[in-house]
Amino acid sequence: TDQQKTAALEAAGLTDPIPTQLIKFYNDLLHLDFGTSRRIQNGAPVVKVIGKKFGVSMRLGLTASAISLVVGGIGVMNIMLVSVTERTREIGLKIAIGAQQSRIRWQFLTEAAVLTSMGGILGVGCGIGLAEMMSHVMSTPVAISVPACIIAVAFSMCIGVVFGFVPAVKASKLNPIEALRRE
Repeated sequence: TDQQKTAALEAAGLTDPIPTQLIKFYNDLLHLDFGTSRRIQNGAPVVKVIGKKFGVSMRLGLTASAISLVVGGIGVMNIMLVSVTERTREIGLKIAIGAQQSRIRWQFLTEAAVLTSMGGILGVGCGIGLAEMMSHVMSTPVAISVPACIIAVAFSMCIGVVFGFVPAVKASKLNPIEALRRE
């Protein structure tokens, strides 16, 4: 009965409105009446439909995430290309006094990695701040996963390295004479 369910929820500490509403929603799904004399007695078909809908939503979310990562990576690459263009004389001078191409390449890859790592840290900080704010507004607890935060920052750094590679190679292959002539 409903009183037994409520007592069980209270004993488990699930008196918040959201878990209660989710359980009520699931119970309603199990007892849908489609205008016939038959009611759903087994929840497996309902769970299967919900699973399919969740799979579609997850694929859409992953596609949107992939597109935003590519767009962000292209933005990083453009910023790094502008940095190479603005620092052409500096790069030419370094090459002229004997800097190896690998050192120039590592300099720009490090710059791209630091740039995107700072963006990742800022994003994680904003995400934690918004989660905390929403938890206070909705009076629900929030759980922040430290490994997920670390993975997010590491992934953003990898995006910087991948998309910073082309500008780094361009910088390392500059002709020192041409680079020093430019203003």
